Amino acid sequence: MSSKKKTRTENNLKLPFELQILQSSKRLSEEISAKQRAADETQTEIDNTRNLYRSVSSHASVLFFCISELANIEPMYQYSLVWFINLYTQVRTFLLNIYLFLLHYEFEYNY
Repeated sequence: MSSKKKTRTENNLKLPFELQILQSSKRLSEEISAKQRAADETQTEIDNTRNLYRSVSSHASVLFFCISELANIEPMYQYSLVWFINLYTQVRTFLLNIYLFLLHYEFEYNY
């Protein structure tokens, strides 16, 4: 009988340790779930923002290929690197202004 008492005592000592492990695992699981939800929300925001620029990128690619084909129509229309850099700078400035406007709008009206 003394061996049964010892076993019960040992089981009683192990039980809190096992509960601690389970509780720790549960907390870790909840933290991971919360971080996963936050990551999903961030991914959705990134996708939405990317979709805002999709139309601009399609217009820019059409413009690029139209301009690149102009040289086949008339050599006079062949553009220089300086011209293309200026065009790129203007588009980049325009996109930056749009981004700043959207950022201002986001903080002004949503927070």
